[in-house]
Amino acid sequence: MKILVADDSLTYRMMIKEMLEENNYDVEIAENGQEALDLFQQTAPDLVILDIIMPKLDGIEVCKLIKENEQTRLTPVIMLTSKDDVEDNVDGLNAGADVYLTKPFFETELIAKLQSLLRFRGLQKQSEDVFSEKPRILVADDSLVVREQLSELLEEGGYTPIIVEDGQAALDAMKQYLPDLIILDVLMPKVDGLEVCEKIKKSPATQQIPVIIITSKDDISDKIKGFNAGADDYLTKPYNPKAFMAKVNALLRMKKMQLETERNILAKVNLELQDVNERLEHLNLAKQKANEELQRYKDSLEAQVKERTHELMQSMDNLRQENAERRKAEKKMEQARLEAVAANQAKSEFLANMSHEIRTPLNGIMGMAELISDTKLDEKQLYFVQTIHNEANSLLRVINDVLDFSKIEAGKLEVESISFNLRTLIGDLSYPLASTAEFKGLDFIHFVALDIPSLLVGDPNRLKQVMVNLLSNAVKFTEKGEIFLKVEKLEDSENATKLRFSVQDTGIGIPLNKQTDIFKSFTQADGSTTRKYGGTGLGTTICKQLVDLMGGKIGLESVENEGSTFWFTVTLGKDKSASAFLEEKANRFSNLRVLVVNSNEHSLFVLREYLQHWGCIVEDTSNGQEAYAALEASLSSQNPFELILIEAYMLPIDGFALVQKIKKNETLKTVPLLMLTSTGRKGDGQKCEELGIEGYLTKPVRRHYLYEAIASILGLPEESALSSTAKLVTRHSIAEEFRSNYKVLLVEDYQTNQQVAMKHLDNAGYQFDLAETGKQAVEAFQKNHYDLILMDLQMPVMDGYKAAQTIRSMEQSGLHNKKKDSDHDKIPIIAMTAHAMQSARNKCFAVGMNDHIAKPLKRKNLISLIDKWLLLDKHPGNIPTPDPSSDIASNDQAPMDFESALKEFEEDRAFLLEVVDGFIENVSDQVHIIRQAISERNGDIVGKEAHSIKGGAANLIADELSSIAFELEKIGKSGNLEGSLETLETLEKELQRLEIYILKIR
Repeated sequence: MKILVADDSLTYRMMIKEMLEENNYDVEIAENGQEALDLFQQTAPDLVILDIIMPKLDGIEVCKLIKENEQTRLTPVIMLTSKDDVEDNVDGLNAGADVYLTKPFFETELIAKLQSLLRFRGLQKQSEDVFSEKPRILVADDSLVVREQLSELLEEGGYTPIIVEDGQAALDAMKQYLPDLIILDVLMPKVDGLEVCEKIKKSPATQQIPVIIITSKDDISDKIKGFNAGADDYLTKPYNPKAFMAKVNALLRMKKMQLETERNILAKVNLELQDVNERLEHLNLAKQKANEELQRYKDSLEAQVKERTHELMQSMDNLRQENAERRKAEKKMEQARLEAVAANQAKSEFLANMSHEIRTPLNGIMGMAELISDTKLDEKQLYFVQTIHNEANSLLRVINDVLDFSKIEAGKLEVESISFNLRTLIGDLSYPLASTAEFKGLDFIHFVALDIPSLLVGDPNRLKQVMVNLLSNAVKFTEKGEIFLKVEKLEDSENATKLRFSVQDTGIGIPLNKQTDIFKSFTQADGSTTRKYGGTGLGTTICKQLVDLMGGKIGLESVENEGSTFWFTVTLGKDKSASAFLEEKANRFSNLRVLVVNSNEHSLFVLREYLQHWGCIVEDTSNGQEAYAALEASLSSQNPFELILIEAYMLPIDGFALVQKIKKNETLKTVPLLMLTSTGRKGDGQKCEELGIEGYLTKPVRRHYLYEAIASILGLPEESALSSTAKLVTRHSIAEEFRSNYKVLLVEDYQTNQQVAMKHLDNAGYQFDLAETGKQAVEAFQKNHYDLILMDLQMPVMDGYKAAQTIRSMEQSGLHNKKKDSDHDKIPIIAMTAHAMQSARNKCFAVGMNDHIAKPLKRKNLISLIDKWLLLDKHPGNIPTPDPSSDIASNDQAPMDFESALKEFEEDRAFLLEVVDGFIENVSDQVHIIRQAISERNGDIVGKEAHSIKGGAANLIADELSSIAFELEKIGKSGNLEGSLETLETLEKELQRLEIYILKIR
């Protein structure tokens, strides 16, 4: 029920609103008459409560307007007055008010009157009669004086009084006269007024008749009893004649309006019923006519069936003949299908061979260009070499686009669903694109939101292809400014996450009328023969088709001459085989004050997000002048910076000039510095060493490298994989320390490819041997120990497929050179292929190879893939390579009984390895928790985490690790943590032994 309350007193407005809402009414409030009238017209409430005196319009005026309107006159109105003034009451009732209340009043009194009015309004009229010219009013009172007084007043008012002296007489008179209104004294002999009222209101025949209760005392409890019995109003003796007649008139007026309204409704219903009857008559006539038509149709149908049966017999004969001809046609179609399959297979083989033949010389061109760029060249020579590399790269992309487009059109392209590291993928693809961007003077920034898990499940190669296409276009069509790759989470569930990849540039933009065509085949925004930018127009088409295949959407937003943002969404699974991988501790650098000096807004955003995630307190500036002022201000505030990250090339003061200024300040020169520059310009490393800069990283900055560099610069060896002997921390020094203990067998017959691959391996720090045929590779594998094999596929004497099969056979029979501490060596074999077809990749896996890399061999891609298979952790750069001479490597006893565990896992080797990987990652995280708990002297956490490790190790039959964890658990539970650090170090060593062991038996 909706109720409108209007009162200029805030106290009464809020009090009444609270009372009504507690009784489950919907309340609107107004502070003056005009506002009340506006709200009434807007909301059409079921009841209105009006204060008599209000600004703009008083309650009397508002009530009149409501009651004079034919549409709203039946709405009940309660008038409020601050003084019990008869004139006010009479004015309110004459204006059409149904009831009045004198302030202050009780909540129960208000609710009783309100419910009575609403009940009265909702009653249904049982009779069609409206009032006669002189309405009959029944008066029951045991006082002769009152009876005579009321009889006289009613006759003067034009009513017919029916006077009785007790309640029983009133009930008898009800049956005889059926009055229009009843006035009952509360206390009467035989039956009192309240009981009579209840009987009247319970009877369907009389419940609509208004009842006024007369009481001798102004007692609120009596009033409430009267309203609860069903009374519509009350009078207190002695009463004012005018007030009495006003109430009688108001109640009869309301009843008359209701009866008139109900009569109108009944008349309308009768008209509608009459209309329905007429329609039914029409329907009956139509039904009769339909039956006649149906009979005629039935007779006709029987004749048609006879005729049709004859025709069907003839058709069956014809059908037999047609079936014989169809079978002949099907044979021809099957023959044509077989020929088409053969032609399609020939086409696929042609595409594969063409791909190999084109990519092989391109591999040499691009590889040599990359090698030459690392030599000492003048500016002009460097420009020529980079141009060769970029143009070859463009040609390779065109070839890839054409081949992919052909496969997509033929329905041969499928997406994979494998586990991959998203951050590693984006870091790997960003480096070569950043080099191209730097060559054009552009900033290249990438950012993966911190709430996105690293390990995901999907097709990393197709995901990379889409990103590379969009990023390459962004670099191509941007002359100045920046390229910003951003990955954000849109939706998340237990098993999957929906991501949005966006590539934003500050390039030429796309006209609005061209945007709808940008994803169509062979279409460019500028299609004229004089266009400034070349290309086939296939890149964005292939992006759309690949995104569609992955179940996502792609789109763009662009403003001409301002830039474009290409975006796409994909839903990727979460890798459930391992625990969430923590690349670094979120609060490892807690409260470390860092000053970031960078002129690029997006670069600042990325650095700030990383640093704050690690717990740093970050202040940033956009130029060297502001930075130096901030440094001086921090000294005077006794809250100096503990690390400075500086962009190398800024205006008006570049990063190196700022460093020189800092180093000249005796107070500031000891603050550690980390320099950030674009793709490593020649001589930057030497400058950093000469100026005493502690660290040097290239943009776009990879989060892990930044974390490792900061940990090393600040002297946190337990967090850094970098040897403390490194003089200048760079991304290369972070990785190269790991690689010197590994040896790779390179199998390649093409001389240019040999030179490129050997140079990349040498620069990365790997040891390697060369074999030019598959046969030489098998012989070398038999004589020497290698940690990984890079295997070309097409070679003379013995190809890569046969060589891989032979090596796997030798491993099973033990006919190969292996480390003394390993009984289950299975060397990783990576295929190097110029083939673009999925069938070639599938064949590689079928003969026992572990992974593949497409030619041309790009340094970044090649080294990242080798790192993936050789470093202890699946995520490069997190766990240092163990020293082979340590007690961990020399222990002859295996850290787990793998064969027994395999039996427990029902010989499901792949699943067991997944479980072990997950266990190792979990324990690595738990070790950090235990170390923190030991420092805080929290034995409960030490015992709890050690207990968990003990149980997990026992399930994997890693008895030594379980035993050490049990010792640590006992120390934790005892509360005396003496010796806990030593036991934890022993546990870490045993865990490292388990990692090495699992790596070797894969």
